[in-house]
Amino acid sequence: MGGHPRVRDPGRRSPLPQILTVAPLLPLRPLSPQRTTALTWPDTLRMKGCHSPAHSRQKSVTTSTIPLSHRPSVQGSRPMSTSRPRTRPDPLAYLRHLTPRDRVLLAWLAEHQVLTTNQIAEALFPSLRAAQKRLTLLYGIRAVDRFIWAPAPTETASGYRYTLGPLGDLLHPSGRGRRSLLSWRAELARSPKLPHLLGVNTFFIALAGYSRTHPGHQLARWWSEREATAVYTLAGIHPDGHGIWYSPNATVGFFLEHDRGTETIATVMAKLPAYQRLTVAGPRYPVLLHVPGPSREARLHRWLREWPPGIPVATTTHGRHPAEAVWAMVGHGGARLRLDELPSDHGPAGPDNLHRFEP
Repeated sequence: MGGHPRVRDPGRRSPLPQILTVAPLLPLRPLSPQRTTALTWPDTLRMKGCHSPAHSRQKSVTTSTIPLSHRPSVQGSRPMSTSRPRTRPDPLAYLRHLTPRDRVLLAWLAEHQVLTTNQIAEALFPSLRAAQKRLTLLYGIRAVDRFIWAPAPTETASGYRYTLGPLGDLLHPSGRGRRSLLSWRAELARSPKLPHLLGVNTFFIALAGYSRTHPGHQLARWWSEREATAVYTLAGIHPDGHGIWYSPNATVGFFLEHDRGTETIATVMAKLPAYQRLTVAGPRYPVLLHVPGPSREARLHRWLREWPPGIPVATTTHGRHPAEAVWAMVGHGGARLRLDELPSDHGPAGPDNLHRFEP
């Protein structure tokens, strides 16, 4: 006490906490109306290197202990990131996500170019919602692509049309030449033949959907116009599609001519002699004329009675299910027949019929 100043023991800790020194912070972003809760000490300083006052006795915080990535950013700017740059994922890694049903769909898109959401749902899924969910996933991994289609600029778009995406194109390289997928898809979307192509695919999709819900039935073959024309090029036929329909009663092959009423009756009749040439050494399958309405069907039957084609020809109208008893045989005055009741012959086995179907 006697007036001498008290000497502080350097080895003794001060009971007072040291002053916490933090670098000046940049202006904080204004809080959104949803975050109005007051911030406490751990909330404001819980950053790497920042500690509570009790812990600051052991270690003081300096400006270098707060990484830039944790500092509040200036309003309107993007926070700095110190993470490693992302590497582009290998597209082939997504192949393991594809199910057998997905692979069937991709094979169809490679062969038949385009399918609608409803067509895919009818042929492969138990419901439209299930198809939409799966197609969204396939679109996300770039297995498929899609576009909105409207018949005319003044008309309302009618849903997605799906085509092969980059991943699907890796599995099924297409014969589009040097064109990119984007340019090919744009050309398809504005093609005047798109409604015809969708109409042909609707016919075969109805059979595929029927086989899914009726055990013992199967669309055993579905060839596009390009495939059927290439296989039977010597005969010179150009069908819109070729199929083999299997049922417990019979196995029937057929060639489809999808008629939208845009051609004259004479033009339709001029296609039949090539099918007759095919029967010399190839299959003798019925030609199915799929026409817009009853009046067009009646006119075709009048022409066919006057000039018998020499091959089986059957007609029906749009909107009827092709597997049911809807086919009117030319020269057959009875009731309409089911698809598996039409006469069909796979032709003789030999070098001129290499693609003969073996039941």
